[in-house]
Amino acid sequence: MRGTVSAPEKTLEHWASQYLAYRFKSKAALWWPTAGQDIDVAWLPARPGKALQLELKTTTVIGVTRHEVRVDLGQLWDYHQRPLSRQPFYVFPRPDWIGELASVATSHGVPVTELAVAGLA
Repeated sequence: MRGTVSAPEKTLEHWASQYLAYRFKSKAALWWPTAGQDIDVAWLPARPGKALQLELKTTTVIGVTRHEVRVDLGQLWDYHQRPLSRQPFYVFPRPDWIGELASVATSHGVPVTELAVAGLA
């Protein structure tokens, strides 16, 4: 298990977008850049509103009860060179489980696909 991600980054990205769409009653415009891009503001709508750029990271299992966040320092440096209004917010999960999320959920009889929306009802 050592070295596996706690929860897939792509899953966290989708869960975050589900939350934003729910929170703002589907009036949130969402966009995922293509492969090889991080964040591209060229696709922001040309209307009044707020723009929020998120860079989601996941954790890696490094021990029985330990998780580690890995951040690409080159990416962090590139983001830091942008004007403040174009710097993304990093989002880090805080696991309250031991090991890999899908395995833990399955062992407790909870479908892992239901974890994202469990608190939205």
